[in-house]
Amino acid sequence: MFAYTARDRAWLEELRLENIDALFSRDLSPLYRGESVGGDRIDDLRWFICTHGKHDPCCAKYGRPVAQALDARWPEQTWETSHIGGDRFAGNVLILPLGIYYGRVEGENAVNLIERLHDGQLSLDHFRGRTCYPFEAQAAEWWVRQRHALLGLDELTFTGHRRTDTARSLTTFRLANGRTLEVDIQESAGPLRQLTCRASADHRAPRFRLVAITELDS
Repeated sequence: MFAYTARDRAWLEELRLENIDALFSRDLSPLYRGESVGGDRIDDLRWFICTHGKHDPCCAKYGRPVAQALDARWPEQTWETSHIGGDRFAGNVLILPLGIYYGRVEGENAVNLIERLHDGQLSLDHFRGRTCYPFEAQAAEWWVRQRHALLGLDELTFTGHRRTDTARSLTTFRLANGRTLEVDIQESAGPLRQLTCRASADHRAPRFRLVAITELDS
C-alpha cells in the first residue's frame, strides 16, 4: 500500500505482488514526485494503528485495544502497523491518505474519532497534526483550530511557513471566509522525564508555545 499525503493532492493505492522479491525490483521513484507506482487507487480511508510492542511496550499496551475496537467496526479499513513515531502519544493512529495523526487514543473513544472524521470533523483532543507539515506548522494548525473552534477538515488551508530564527516560526493559514491568519510559534525543550515505556533515561520532548495569532491584511 502506497500513499501520498500532500494537503492539495492526497491519494492511496494498493499494489499486490507475487512475493517480496518483486518489491525490490519495483521502481518506486515516482513516489518522490507524488506519482503512482502502478497500483489500484483506493477511494476510502485507511487507518493504521501502531502496535509495535518490540519497539516500545506502550505501543502494544495502548495500541492493541484501539486496533481491536476499530477492526470490530471496519475490518477492511483497519490495519496494525509498526513504528510510526511519537511513542509517548500511544495509542497512535495514522489516517491515510489524509496524513492525519491522532495520539493518546483509547479503545473506548476510537470509533467516535473515526465516525467524526467521516463527517469531516477533527477531534482536537487527540489531533497531533499532519504528515505534510513541519512540526511547528502542525502545532500552529492545532492552536488556530483551538482558538477559533475550527473542527472541519476544509475550514483551514495552509498557505506558508518559514522560520524567523532557530526557535521561532511563522505559519499562515487561510480561513474559509478568505481571512488569512499568521501564527507565531516558539519551540523549547520540555522538562526531563521518561518519554516512553522502554526509555532507560529521561529526555526532553520539544514544546511549541503559541506567541501570537495575527490577522493579516487582505
